[in-house]
Amino acid sequence: MTKEEYAIYKKYNLCPDCGNKSMKGHVFCFTCLSYRSEYDKARRNKGYIRPDRLDGRSKEYNHARYEKLKASGMCPYCGQRKVTEDYSTCHVCRKKRTEYRRTRKVD
Repeated sequence: MTKEEYAIYKKYNLCPDCGNKSMKGHVFCFTCLSYRSEYDKARRNKGYIRPDRLDGRSKEYNHARYEKLKASGMCPYCGQRKVTEDYSTCHVCRKKRTEYRRTRKVD
């Protein structure tokens, strides 16, 4: 299923897996949600752990990258532009983050 098809299903409140009416506040229908829940629970019980959570290498790398960029005066988010005075990010990333937070704010 493409992103466009998924968006259409979501727009019309249809389950992308089976095409039935989705549950209120969810993307999937009750049947597909319960199946996914049972599937995930079974995987966890078998000891499955996502590979990216096995060790802290990616977290350590990202933290080191952030600190290195911040120390050099570059924006730690994009790594491309210099930070503006009195801020730890560039104006472009700060504007994007502000807009994102504004759209995510629940009244």
